[in-house]
Amino acid sequence: MRQVSKLYPYVFAIFCGSLPFGNVIKVLPNLLLIVLGVAFLFIVKKKDIKRLQTKSFYALFSFVLLAIFLIVIKGRWEDSGYIPKLLSILALPILAIPIKRYMLVLKIFVLSTFALLLFSVFKIVRHVIEFQEFKFATGSMINELLLGERPYIGFMYILAAAISFYLARTSQKFVWYLLSLCFIVMVISISARMAIISVLLMAFASIFYLFRHLKIAVLILVSILFLVAGLFKLNDNLKQRFLLTSPASKTYVLKEKLILEPRFHIWQCAANLEHSVPSFFLGKGFKQTERELTNCYQQRTTFYTEDQKQWFVNSRFNTHNQYLDIYLSLGIIALILFVGFLVFAFIENRNSYFATAILVFLILFLTTENLIYRQLGTMLIGLIVVFLSFLSAKTEPGRNNLSQ
Repeated sequence: MRQVSKLYPYVFAIFCGSLPFGNVIKVLPNLLLIVLGVAFLFIVKKKDIKRLQTKSFYALFSFVLLAIFLIVIKGRWEDSGYIPKLLSILALPILAIPIKRYMLVLKIFVLSTFALLLFSVFKIVRHVIEFQEFKFATGSMINELLLGERPYIGFMYILAAAISFYLARTSQKFVWYLLSLCFIVMVISISARMAIISVLLMAFASIFYLFRHLKIAVLILVSILFLVAGLFKLNDNLKQRFLLTSPASKTYVLKEKLILEPRFHIWQCAANLEHSVPSFFLGKGFKQTERELTNCYQQRTTFYTEDQKQWFVNSRFNTHNQYLDIYLSLGIIALILFVGFLVFAFIENRNSYFATAILVFLILFLTTENLIYRQLGTMLIGLIVVFLSFLSAKTEPGRNNLSQ
């Protein structure tokens, strides 16, 4: 058992390191989860369980339990594929409780994400050399070049950037600061909108958490404002992504541009879906919500072209907002539990700048993506819960206070 205990943190670290490549090697994270699950049974101690005794975990556990209960008791068997995904949200925090060497896990995640960045840069450079262009506003080739979907890749880059800043407070400051800068530059280069907003919020929040002098705080704030202005001035891809413009546009009319933004149509359809009294409390189910959204796309007359309309119908887009999706699919009770998890997590980690930062990243990301629809998405939620406990920990054996 002693050998298993020694190897366990390394296997868990490799699992975390496999997630950035989750779109490339999908089977590896699942296999490692099985290995961790078996090993966990032999090394977990009763005192370790106390690490899960938090209000945020109780709320999250209740949310997952209710979601599975609704699928089984209400006979929503078409939603049964969501049960393993929901369980994986809880699996990661539970499997992490024997971990003492959390710095190892954080470093492996950052280095693996940096490896993903290097692979992506290589593919992007080849693309630019071949096609003599760097257009990242739209295009079917973007996800192929990034080795994953842009929102998810951007989220992992900004998560790795925040953790790199945290690691820079321990040792090898230059290396970790450099890695963090690389992640931020990459996020800006690929024009990942929510990740860029997260970067700016992280920088703004650092004024209140990390700096005590008013002059330094004002200087940082002014620098952030100039940075934002410079980004929009110099990066055409960024301008097109945020303002929904194109090089061919001669004028800017907001109403016309919104028609080109998928979430404009998705959120309007989702907002117009009606609830009965039972579905208000217990939801419609994931698949039923998807069908009703697709019906709305079919009947909608405000698409830019008929091809755009058919694209929506064929793609069967989900709500692209986790809070809205939980409300429609699982009901108001589940939404209260999920929001309660986020609120309690914020309260429990409010004294740690880095933990608060990654929690804010998650809250923002959930406004534009449905993480529960993907195995990678639910694993990312679980991973954030794990990292919150790591970043808020007072000490790791042999180290000083790192929570601030």
